[in-house]
Amino acid sequence: MILGSDVIYDALIARFVPRAIHGEQDYEEALAVIEGLLAKPELHPSEQEYLALITQLLAAYEAVHAPIADVSGVEMLRFLMAQHNLKQKDLVDIFKTPSILSEVLSGKRELNKSHIEGLARRFNVSPAVFFERM
Repeated sequence: MILGSDVIYDALIARFVPRAIHGEQDYEEALAVIEGLLAKPELHPSEQEYLALITQLLAAYEAVHAPIADVSGVEMLRFLMAQHNLKQKDLVDIFKTPSILSEVLSGKRELNKSHIEGLARRFNVSPAVFFERM
């Protein structure tokens, strides 16, 4: 928490005043601020707090104007396979056999914990992307 006057935080606010995002221009400006901070190798605690605030504002705008559709774990797997130009044989090490992977992709079998952990590591994503949303 920032107490009293903080020169770093004050300088950040002077460059971009945190406020509700109302349109594409506001969105682009907030995104540029976030990207600039994320490009730094290390952030001061004041910068971390400011980044959290701007990120919350951006997320609130995106929740209304660019909602992300819920997808199943299998749909996410198919998407990631396409993005990485992978074939089923490329993931056999995670699923142990080609038939298990085929059953998962066809909906005859669900992803299990071991599959999800392996896929999260392979694609460098959170395991949560493979869980069904309720």
